[in-house]
Amino acid sequence: MKHISILFISLSIVISVYSQGSLKILKTTDSTDISGTEYIVPGKHSTFEIKKAFLVEWTGSDSSYVSITRRELQIINGTADYYCWYICYAPKDAGTVPVWVAPDNLWLYIDSINSSFSVYLNPRGKSGIAKYRYTFYPTENPTDTSFIDVTFDVVVGLEEYEMNSVKIYPNPSSDFINIDIDLKNENILKYRLINIEGKDILSGNLSSGISTLNISNLNRGLYFIELLDENNHLFKSEKLLLK
Repeated sequence: MKHISILFISLSIVISVYSQGSLKILKTTDSTDISGTEYIVPGKHSTFEIKKAFLVEWTGSDSSYVSITRRELQIINGTADYYCWYICYAPKDAGTVPVWVAPDNLWLYIDSINSSFSVYLNPRGKSGIAKYRYTFYPTENPTDTSFIDVTFDVVVGLEEYEMNSVKIYPNPSSDFINIDIDLKNENILKYRLINIEGKDILSGNLSSGISTLNISNLNRGLYFIELLDENNHLFKSEKLLLK
């Protein structure tokens, strides 16, 4: 039994190391490794195109050709998506190509970081959540994979809520903040105050007019105040400094 346990542990370690893959997907801003995670890309339904670029790092022992497979995990009917892997491919209508293998392979050198990968969604006036998984792998070893799930969070823009303006003041503040929203109708919006660790501190509903929030008992520092629609889609975010 002891030998079997040791063998199982050793095999688990090998599988764990192997599953990390020879490829890493990185953020373009600070090269953070976001392989194997979900990355949310917000956008408005009224825009022609929502896009996001990523970096791809090859950490294999030899240079290699690398390919991508895109899989639909969740779609917004009536939209279209496409991606670029050095070459940008023609958009595919949602639901028509559930699994899309890149027709081209890109040669990546040892320890190189490539900036040829980007993803796109054409909302075509639709809103909702669309999620795609992009899996990278060397062509000579397709089981050596790394992936990223990209979620397009497509919301209705401020103009669709018949909103004249929104003001958040004073900022910086110490005791209270005012959220002043001028709505043309009876839409009810939501707010939430988040600390730098991503934890919700305050939340509630908003209607047209001035809403005053008491923040005198909160720790001093940087926060984020977010405004959301009735479907919890974020349409405005602002930094708030408490002194």
